[in-house]
Formats: sequence, structure tokens, C-alpha cells
Amino acid sequence: MELCKSRFNFFIPLTDNYYILYNTFSGAITFIDKEAKNYIEKGDFSKIPPAMLNYLQKQGFIVPSNLDEIKRYQYHFFKNVFSTETISYTILTTYDCNFACIYCYERLMNMTSPVYMDLSTAKQVVEYIKRGAKSSNCKKIHILLYGGEPLLNLNPAMYILENIRRFCLKNDIELISSIATNGSLMTREVIKKLLNYNLRGVQVTIDGIREIHDKRRPFKNGRGSFDIIMKNIIDAIDLLPPKVLVIRSNIDKTNYKDYPMLLDYLADLGLKDKIRIDIGFPSGIPADISCPVTMLKGKELAGMTFELWKVAMEKGFEFWWEPSNMICAAKRVASEAIDPRGNVYKCWGLIADERFCVRNIREDKYRPIFYEYITVNMSLPQKCKECNILPFCGGGCLYESYTRTGNPFNIICTDFLSKEMLETKIKLYMIRKYRDILREKGIIL
Repeated sequence: MELCKSRFNFFIPLTDNYYILYNTFSGAITFIDKEAKNYIEKGDFSKIPPAMLNYLQKQGFIVPSNLDEIKRYQYHFFKNVFSTETISYTILTTYDCNFACIYCYERLMNMTSPVYMDLSTAKQVVEYIKRGAKSSNCKKIHILLYGGEPLLNLNPAMYILENIRRFCLKNDIELISSIATNGSLMTREVIKKLLNYNLRGVQVTIDGIREIHDKRRPFKNGRGSFDIIMKNIIDAIDLLPPKVLVIRSNIDKTNYKDYPMLLDYLADLGLKDKIRIDIGFPSGIPADISCPVTMLKGKELAGMTFELWKVAMEKGFEFWWEPSNMICAAKRVASEAIDPRGNVYKCWGLIADERFCVRNIREDKYRPIFYEYITVNMSLPQKCKECNILPFCGGGCLYESYTRTGNPFNIICTDFLSKEMLETKIKLYMIRKYRDILREKGIIL
């Protein structure tokens, strides 16, 4: 059998003699020296020791020469796109929010409004989810509470969760719930209620220590929100299993230098082993407003990601990213967002714009635009087929494409799914996973 190197091999130089070899399709990752790298690159496999050659084949770094890797990738991509083993629903109980965050893409695109889901719509949402579960023969249902600020209108959410829980118990389906909240209304009592529904994730955003966070994420009346968020976290943290609570920080040019102080603050409170952290970077914001001036992009974004996560790991916080293929939820059949009116969307960033609504929960059929989401990756441009990070990128971000081109279904390259960002994440993963081996080889990242 004739062999060739995989088109999805991704080499990252560590020193003059050592490289990280990562395959973006198989997810395999290993250390390799310069000599072996050259043999693989040249296809001179006869000079590679048999045991090593066998390993490289098993891990997908070397493949049969008659294998069309693009067709194989698309087969696996669409196998996941059409999988309904787990169906996911993002429920927006309201478009309203009690914060006025300076970079909020929802507010900046006029998505926030005092629209609240009523009980009648919540009942119809329950029936809609039940129909979806029955037709898909799913094994899991995941419900994410989102907004706006979902805790401004908790009763419809609790009605949906309770009735779906009963449905799942009768039909041997696992229910998983999570919530993305600003934390201002996340009391101990609220967490107790949500824990009845297999709560697996709670995301709260804190952008820095008090002085920094309060400037970026104030209440609508201008009052700071840091103290009430931290009080709620401390009050409720003992109810949650370790690492269920994620403290996310949105970082840009104005607050990145101060981020380590937030980590020290969280560690001093004894939260280090009880939470996960996540570092996000505002993106996809229209260029005609001020926020893009402070946004990190390109190599600067990748460099800052590496610097901040490395500092976080040195302080004992866990870097949780694992090498895997990227499939945007908006492109999956079994992932939908339902707004307070019962309109159904695919992409979180395009919620509230009825041009991108794929149906209403009261309608029997999907609207034509639904099929645009599901088939957007069927005709990949040549540049994607020639790119070795295609499985990592997954065809890009629909919302980013919309803000940059006006059409979410144009396939474009994005900063947070770039080669620089992949290299950054792989290096951080290797530091976390193989720190001792790196030291043995004299490699300092």
C-alpha cells in the first residue's frame, strides 16, 4: 500500500531540533525531531523506523495515498451535523438585560428589548421540544438558559425545565441544563432550583477586579455590579460540584494587563479549585462603533491568548481546551435557539433578526433559510480544501461572516479560528499535559 503524509498535519516548531506534530482531523498530537519531520514532509518513509512508522499511520499522520482526505473529512463533518443523539435548545426567556456592558453585541445591534416569554409560549416550547425529541429518538436533551439576562424572567424557564424533566424520566432520556448569566440575580435559592435539573454549567462574566469590571459591566443605572456578583458566587459555590461554575472574562486592549490581578483575587478567596476560568475576546462587533478599536486581532490576539493562559496556569488555574474538530452548533440539525416569542434561530449572534429565523415553534415546517445553515459546508471553496486547519476551523463563524460581509453563509477566515490561534492552543495544551517532558528536553514555552 502506497503511503503519503496527511494534508491535515500541522507542525509547530519548539527548538531547532524539536517540533509538535498535530493532525487537525484525527486530533493526534506528538513530539517529533527535525529528522523525522523532514522524512514525513518529503514522503521518505523508508527511513522511518518501523515501530514509529506504524505509530504515525495509526495516529493519522501518514495515510494511504489513494485516500481523499477532504471527502473523509466531509463525511465525518456531516455525520455530526445530522446526529440527533443529543438535541440542544438555547432558551431565551427575555431579550431584556439589567446591564449596560460597553461591548455587548446584542445591545449594539439593537437585540435587547423588554420582550419577555409568557407562560403560554413556555407551554408551546415544551411541546415543541417534546416533538423534536420524539422525532429524533434522542438520548439526551440539553437546555441552556440564555438572554438578555435569563434570570430576569425565571418562571417560564422553570416551567420548561420541570416539564421536560418529567418527559425525560418517562422516556429514558437524560436531561442536562446550564445557564449563561451576568450573575447579578444568581442567588443561592436560584442555584438550588436549577440543581434539580442536572445543572452542568453556570457561566458568569467578570472582566477584572472591581474598578475595571464596574466600568465595563455596570447596571443600566451606572452602578457597579462587581460586589453583588461576587457575593452571589461566594454564597452559592458550595452548592455546585467543582468546576461547574465558569468565570469568563472578556479581554481587550484596555484590560489585559490587569487580568492577573483578578486571578489573584479569585485564588485568595479559595475559588481556584472550585471554578473554571475562561478567557474570551469580544469579536464580531460592527466596525462603525468604537469597540473594535480596542479589540485584539490576528497575531496580537493569539499572543495575548498564550500570555494570559500561561499566567493563569502558573497560578494554578486549569487550561481546559482539548484538541478536537470544530463543528459550529449553528450548522447542526439538533441545535436551536428559541426566543421569547417562540421564534427559532440557529446562530446565537443572529438571534432577533427575523431574516435569519428558521421557523416559529407554532409552524409545522422549517423555512427555506434553515437549509442554508445545514448545507453551508457542502461546497467548500478551494482555499479551504487546501488548508491544513480545516477540521479545526470547521468552515468558520457564521456571525463573524455576517458582520464582515453581510452574508453569514460566506465562508471566511476568522482570527479566533486561525493558524496562529491553533498554534497557541496546542502549545498551552502541551504545557498543561506534558510539562515534565518539555523540561526534560530543555524546551521552555
